[in-house]
Amino acid sequence: MEGLGRPERPGPVQQALIDAGAAQCGYFSPGLVIAITGLLRSEPRTDENAIRDALEPHLCRSGGHPRILRAVRALAAEAGR
Repeated sequence: MEGLGRPERPGPVQQALIDAGAAQCGYFSPGLVIAITGLLRSEPRTDENAIRDALEPHLCRSGGHPRILRAVRALAAEAGR
């Protein structure tokens, strides 16, 4: 995740996960951040199906998956403005 943000200044995906309360553990977070970043770079105004497809291999086992989806939806909506 180097280059996507720093602890004192998180990148947009990292900040969205923090804001949504979806940054729970360090086990799944790196893969999620990379998958979300890749998705939004290729499809900034993505839809629900594409979000779910991109995150399917990264299902959060800590119960944060609804918050993760909310964070990605917010980023996609912001890109659509």
